[in-house]
Amino acid sequence: MGNILFPHDAAVHEYSTGLSRVEVARNHAINFTVVTDISINEAIDAARNMFNRC
Repeated sequence: MGNILFPHDAAVHEYSTGLSRVEVARNHAINFTVVTDISINEAIDAARNMFNRC
């Protein structure tokens, strides 16, 4: 299995459970990486750099 990536906002607590997605995953022994938040311009540049690899 490859790396599991969680979005930067996965630490937000859900109203229904009071737990974040990060906490739920860790409670189920799921290993993952939370990616850092980047600006729109950085995201656009990253996508442009990936196009030549597709």
